Amino acid sequence: MFTGIKLNNSLSISHMFFADDMVFLGKWCESNIDILTNVLDCFHHASGLKINTSKSKIIGVHVKSSKVNQAASTLGCQILRTPFK
Repeated sequence: MFTGIKLNNSLSISHMFFADDMVFLGKWCESNIDILTNVLDCFHHASGLKINTSKSKIIGVHVKSSKVNQAASTLGCQILRTPFK
């Protein structure tokens, strides 16, 4: 199961959808990356629609850049660069 981000003791968030955009928010771990890969693959097979990975981006907050690079490679997406450090 994809592990989202806890906002407080009773509320967590794992995804947001708006029109044809989606954002996944989760704990940074191998299992979440694997689950996300599988979910997107299942979506493709079930709907016939494919995620445009050239428009997709990943960002890691307080995550080593090597791990972000590896996840981006696994997902086939770009890395989101922020203007702040």
